[in-house]
Amino acid sequence: MKKLHKKDGILKSNITRIIELYYSLRILKDCTEFVNAGKGYHIISIFGQLRAILTDTTQVKEEDVTKKTDDKKIAPLLFDLEEQIGVELKIYYIPIYELLSPNSNWQDLVFSFNMPQFSDYRQTNEQKEIRLDEFLDKTILVWKEESINFREIINNISQKLGGAHYDRRLPIEIIELSNIRMGNVPFYNVFILQLVDVVVRCGIKLLKKVSDVEIEFGFQISDFSSEKIYLLDISDPRNFFRISIIGDNSSYIFELTDLVGNTSKIYIDKNINTNCLNAISISNCINDNYTSTINVFINGQLIENQESQPLLLSNEISNCNILFNKSIEDQANNSDLAVFYLHYFNLVLPMEDRLYRYSLLKKLEYKNSLILHNSFGKYNFSTNEIDIYSV
Repeated sequence: MKKLHKKDGILKSNITRIIELYYSLRILKDCTEFVNAGKGYHIISIFGQLRAILTDTTQVKEEDVTKKTDDKKIAPLLFDLEEQIGVELKIYYIPIYELLSPNSNWQDLVFSFNMPQFSDYRQTNEQKEIRLDEFLDKTILVWKEESINFREIINNISQKLGGAHYDRRLPIEIIELSNIRMGNVPFYNVFILQLVDVVVRCGIKLLKKVSDVEIEFGFQISDFSSEKIYLLDISDPRNFFRISIIGDNSSYIFELTDLVGNTSKIYIDKNINTNCLNAISISNCINDNYTSTINVFINGQLIENQESQPLLLSNEISNCNILFNKSIEDQANNSDLAVFYLHYFNLVLPMEDRLYRYSLLKKLEYKNSLILHNSFGKYNFSTNEIDIYSV
């Protein structure tokens, strides 16, 4: 096997980094449930993931990035994506140690711990707003006259006790702090789990910016044969992402496959009207509890509301294949399809907006439509025959 060298590497794409964050948040969420269920050893994985996305930095050599600089420090995963996506991650906290004694050197203080009151939304007027990466450097406890912050705890525990490395030597401070127990576990586990909850919610805010999506699709079909017909098939050839709307004379099938291959299928027993407008809206929203809510509207009515594992879809369609009346496997249909509009949003529409839009769309006279006889390939965006756009 060829020996790997740093100079042989290439920088990961943003989509790869987003997938890494998606998996990291799922690990943090699952491990928190395990710890709360009594399997405390999963705290090791939690420390490792916190280090990976919050505090770990990597030096990238000149030839990997640009000739203009020497070494470039890559921000930890969560904060790198914060910059790339353009969502500022803020939290709110009460600066207890700053309020107690701003100029104190903690002389004669052996141990001090105040349960940190922080959240990703403002809970009290006393809380101060701060960026998450800056909060990691704020004092959360004092041990033998030394102030200690989240960053130091995460790095020391993960690098010495198995989150990232197992070290044969331990700083005496880590041993001493680990021996202070709350409910038979190291006391710092309590506020580490609180930090995990805030970090997961902040990470979800980033995923929502790239994954929340809503599609409006208006079409008319001449008739149905007994076979299932691919009315719409959207896919990205670079990954697993695919959204398919399939129909026959008595039902719809909605298939959503996300960037990592998770698939959700929705079956709806409802006749598809022929020779008139059929208006479909389907949306995916990642929730604060790290699940996805999928809504399906047909002709203005909510037909399906389904919760699933978090689906990491994509609201960026610049590299997607968009097929009407045909699947990406080249499965052609025998029915004629008239496409009136396709609207692709990078957010989930408020209910009142969706209903208002439908009331307008159904009143329009579609003089310009894309008539697809039997089958059709990738749509040419340079034409103006069809109302198609993304927001």
